[in-house]
Amino acid sequence: PCICSKPSSKYCLKCETFMCDTCHQQHSSFRVTSTHTVIDAKQKKNEDFSICQEHKDVMRLFCVQCELFVCPSCFVSIHLDHRDKVLSITKAAHQQRIKLCSFTQPLKQQQQE
Repeated sequence: PCICSKPSSKYCLKCETFMCDTCHQQHSSFRVTSTHTVIDAKQKKNEDFSICQEHKDVMRLFCVQCELFVCPSCFVSIHLDHRDKVLSITKAAHQQRIKLCSFTQPLKQQQQE
């Protein structure tokens, strides 16, 4: 529940706090917290994402060179010189599927023989 005891609908990744819609509106209106990443509380409860421990932001990118998931802040501060090798997680997953298929295809052909 929210700190005001209402059911929570949002979660701030930076503050690591659940909040109701009313508190979320207040949270978003303050200059200090207006740039925080806020997600639906259901998403937090399902743990469908990974959080950067340093920046408390969702890791939305994958650095192919370092083989690491990175948040946008990590990309700008650490992985900017790898910009040609940083992909969205969706694109990185697609490329990995293609790579896996290229490895498994010869095995499937051997099984059929």
